[in-house]
Amino acid sequence: MSRLRRLPVVAAMIITIIALSFGPIQTAIGQVTFELIADYDTVEPDGSSTFTSLGQRPVLDGNTIVFSGNDGIYADFGAGMTTIVDSGTPIPGGGNFVGTSDHSIGVQGTTVAFDGIDTVSRKGIYLNSNGIIQTIADEDTAVPNNTGTFEDFRYPSLDNGNVAFEAWDDSWDGGIYTNLGGTLRAVADESTMIPGTTEPFNVFSSPIVHGQSVTFTGGTTYGENGEKRLGIHRDTGGVLTTLFDTTTTIPDGTGTFTYLPGFDVDGDSIVIQAKGSDNQEGIYLFNGEELITVVDRTTQMLGSSSSGFWGLRAELTLDNGNVAFTAGHGDFHKGIFALYEGELMEVVGVGDELDGKTIFELHMGRDSLSGTNLAFQATMTDGSEAIYMAQIPEPATLSLLAMGGLAMLRRRSTQVLRRRR
Repeated sequence: MSRLRRLPVVAAMIITIIALSFGPIQTAIGQVTFELIADYDTVEPDGSSTFTSLGQRPVLDGNTIVFSGNDGIYADFGAGMTTIVDSGTPIPGGGNFVGTSDHSIGVQGTTVAFDGIDTVSRKGIYLNSNGIIQTIADEDTAVPNNTGTFEDFRYPSLDNGNVAFEAWDDSWDGGIYTNLGGTLRAVADESTMIPGTTEPFNVFSSPIVHGQSVTFTGGTTYGENGEKRLGIHRDTGGVLTTLFDTTTTIPDGTGTFTYLPGFDVDGDSIVIQAKGSDNQEGIYLFNGEELITVVDRTTQMLGSSSSGFWGLRAELTLDNGNVAFTAGHGDFHKGIFALYEGELMEVVGVGDELDGKTIFELHMGRDSLSGTNLAFQATMTDGSEAIYMAQIPEPATLSLLAMGGLAMLRRRSTQVLRRRR
């Protein structure tokens, strides 16, 4: 069956017939509700102080939300906010944590993976499972396939108790590592050859462990204008393959990708943010069968005289075939957008008001989308920050432009604000 390449929905054939018969369908997007999780008026769980900083990458697992703030990581598992780790949390082996990062936080159930730092600036990857801290790797850990020890860490990912992360040794050689299979091993390091080439990796980023596989971005050199020439690669059972790289043809575009800085994985699906020559950029979804366009610089907003998404960042998330991402659209309008159940919509935008404050900047990350819930961080025009969870309405119908079947985008109708309890 042929597919609408810009709107991957099961009912594509039916909707196309309706669109061609009756013209554009005027769809009323339902209300997006916003739940305030934390802001600068929120008191930390220990009651000692309010938040003065909030991280840019909150993550979700069902209704569980986890985020970084001040010098710690906090979660709400459904019974109110609790501390995962802060400056008073003991580290296995001695000492206390003094800081964490929000490069990436992994959450599954009541288990959270994070990277932390102690009082003498020693770093590591840790798990907190029901309040028990476990060290996955720290600066005393021997680097697999190497004679040194680890020096720095970031981007932990968690699935079924297995962790993958990016790290550097004491000579600042980088790699992707995992304990998948029960033993810490290198997925790829600077001695690993890029599949199909005779060149080794020297650039790594953003691993995701999922099932029996680890997917990551990696490359070997720098391209034009200082951009990294990256590919997206996958290790399954110790066998490394390339999924997409600079030889991959751009869907609905010309030529091949030149830069692939971001992706997310869910089951057999993968969403990527990628660029090409002549200012091409877009969000693309591999649905298990083919790579299709979610949005690019030609995607038009309904009711707007300008078209095209731009300023796409490696801030995108995928859950059950639904995609959310940060971008600009048309004449300098920035926001968080979602392709949900085939409906392309704006969830929240710069300039919107939440709790009486105007949004200046928006951020989210991997695992920020779970079901109809989307977590994000907002920086306000007064300099304060807040963590919100938006509930995306399930669209009743779809909006298509009759000519060409181009996915159209409508803004939500209203916002309903409520505070988390």
